[in-house]
Amino acid sequence: LNRATQGLYPPGSTFKTVTASGILERKIATPETIVTCPGEIVIDGFPISCSNTAEGVGTYPFKSAFTFSVNAIFAELGVKLGWAGLTDIARRYGFDSALDFTLETAPSQLHRKDSKTTKTLLASTSFGQGELLATPLQMAEVAATIANGGVRMRPHLTLAEQRNGKSLGPIEPSSSTRVISDQLAATMREFMVSVVANGQANGVNNLGVAVGGKTGTAEAGDGTSHAWFIAFAPAE
Repeated sequence: LNRATQGLYPPGSTFKTVTASGILERKIATPETIVTCPGEIVIDGFPISCSNTAEGVGTYPFKSAFTFSVNAIFAELGVKLGWAGLTDIARRYGFDSALDFTLETAPSQLHRKDSKTTKTLLASTSFGQGELLATPLQMAEVAATIANGGVRMRPHLTLAEQRNGKSLGPIEPSSSTRVISDQLAATMREFMVSVVANGQANGVNNLGVAVGGKTGTAEAGDGTSHAWFIAFAPAE
């Protein structure tokens, strides 16, 4: 099992990069839109706490909800985005199909095919839980697409031969697909830089270059969790 290309894991809050892209693109909210969480938000009887982060309770711009990764706000806005909107943006990033790659890949999953697409499942999916499963390569693709101005490149491995100190090919050509606009990608880069700049990714904010990133902690269902970090640098 190549875990990078075939291992499937719940991506946790790293998936908020995908949800935020859809929310901003469809103008459900802008970076400056003021959102409020009084302590928890209840969706169809499903309570989602704001206390997953110390900055979650209160009133602040949507950008801060991303920076400090407030699950309840993403659940609320994700429901407004709807299944159609979330599915559209997730599939553009590569979910629900195997990535075209040098090695075999497992398709990252938005939800199980036989599941009822309820509002509560939509809410939990929007903040990175639910039935989401992603390969590390898929989430690297999300970060790279944002860094690359909204254009998703076909990832590949280059096996090169060294002769007389020179690297010989072949280098596979990379196809590309526009996922989001350059303007939206620039906004998402600002969102991800804000995560690191505000101390939410310890260890990468003193590297001498600006880093854009998103952390994630996903419950594994057995009392343990998966820790994630997707990133790009230099951010500019």
